[in-house]
Amino acid sequence: MKYFTRSTVLFLMLYSLVAFAIGNLYGGGSMTLVMGSRIAIVILLMQYLLGPSLIAWILDIDWTLDLPARNHQFLDGLCRREELPMPQVGVINASVPNAFTFGRTQSDARIVVTTGLLEALTPEETNAVLAHEVGHIKHRDFLVITAAAMAPMLMFQIYLWARRLKEEHWGTWLAFATYWVSEMIVLSLSRSREYWADAFAAEATGNPSVLSSALVKIAYGVSKVDREAAWARRHGNVHQKVEALGNAALVGRIGALGIATAEASLALKGPTTASTAKLMKWDLVNPWARVHQYLSTHPLTAMRICALNRLAYKQGRTASYPLPEWSRIEWRRFPLEFPLWAAPWALAFTMVIATGLSQRELLPMQPYWLAILAGGLFVSWVARILYRYHGKFEPAPVSALIEDTVASNMRPRAVRIEGWVTGRGDPGMFWSPDLLLRDESGAIFLLDRQSIPLARLFLVPDAESLIGQRVVVEGWYRRDPAPYVELSRAECAAEGIVHRSYSRWIQLVYAAAASAGLYWLTSSSL
Repeated sequence: MKYFTRSTVLFLMLYSLVAFAIGNLYGGGSMTLVMGSRIAIVILLMQYLLGPSLIAWILDIDWTLDLPARNHQFLDGLCRREELPMPQVGVINASVPNAFTFGRTQSDARIVVTTGLLEALTPEETNAVLAHEVGHIKHRDFLVITAAAMAPMLMFQIYLWARRLKEEHWGTWLAFATYWVSEMIVLSLSRSREYWADAFAAEATGNPSVLSSALVKIAYGVSKVDREAAWARRHGNVHQKVEALGNAALVGRIGALGIATAEASLALKGPTTASTAKLMKWDLVNPWARVHQYLSTHPLTAMRICALNRLAYKQGRTASYPLPEWSRIEWRRFPLEFPLWAAPWALAFTMVIATGLSQRELLPMQPYWLAILAGGLFVSWVARILYRYHGKFEPAPVSALIEDTVASNMRPRAVRIEGWVTGRGDPGMFWSPDLLLRDESGAIFLLDRQSIPLARLFLVPDAESLIGQRVVVEGWYRRDPAPYVELSRAECAAEGIVHRSYSRWIQLVYAAAASAGLYWLTSSSL
């Protein structure tokens, strides 16, 4: 009932925004808004009707394979108990562990699992994942999310209609603001439905901890299997390379459909309860984790496990992954870091909006004001670059990095790591911006930026020679929300190789060019 109430409130908030915007902007003197809204509704209905067919066409799903007997029996029994039609089940041959459901109604719903999920999870954990997907079918999430997505589309049509009014007023920009608010509400609704499906699975299996264990394996531990084989697959035959490339692409294709995303899959070597709890602590105490969650369709895995733990305690069970019920957020420098992160975007947005208002004679704007804004954009951008790249490189194993709850995309930790570069971050993709570094305690991505834009498309990167070598790496450890190290310098003493990555002065040049270019575009429009 809690999740039903939350979803209902969010749904009412969405369409209250639509009614508010129409009431304040629509005077009945034009049919443009009505026609635009009709077009938006038609597009959304086509997406709803044709979307399942497109998903089945895009993804290589084998509908002839069946689930293992124990999982099939569980799914059949659950559907009978819930008075639901037995969904069609498909299998994707990929080592990436995930599952999702799609369809239009309860009668034509389909569940898809990967072979990686069936291999990585126990039969009980697989049953919990299947129950989660049945929960989406039971709650008609196809229809709910489609209906919710209609609200932002209508809001955007209201904004476009308001812009075309001869007597434009403040309501135009209010419509634009409410459009973005509605987008955030839809994301919140999507996260609420995920919690509800989790609760359904916990009740269906009778043990919430089983789903917790499955989520940990999917989001934190098991997907590393595909990455650890990256080096071998690079030197394999054509079939192996195609398979590796397909597995990497599958992650992006499934996207928000999957039960969970790989948030930190490379940071654990043989994940244990203790190591996973340490890794998830960042989700609970770092304020940047909340920023990421607000912009995501899925809750952070740690948040979902906390909710499942509460259900386990109500059932008189112990939690598989005990986490603090209430963790105090460590704000520290966040009040400084968030404005520093947002300032360049806010100033660029202000320049564009101010230019648009000036063109409509709503806000007189002189070129020197744009020059001041462009100068502020450049200064704030430079300040952000300098803040994100500082510190003395100190030795640190991967196992110590995952316990760092302070590091974020904005706040770096300058580190020096000794280990082996085992391959590309994306198997089979020579243009992949990542490398994979492993030390005695775990593995982590190395973000290897090129100083020359698009260099990987026409040059053989010197980082290629590091694969398979023992190296000393210096860089900036970040969490975003997956942990990674942005490479500054890598040295292989045995081969005499020194590889340097993305230079800060290149970013400063980009900042100057972007600021000057935006000023030229906006000032020439006045």
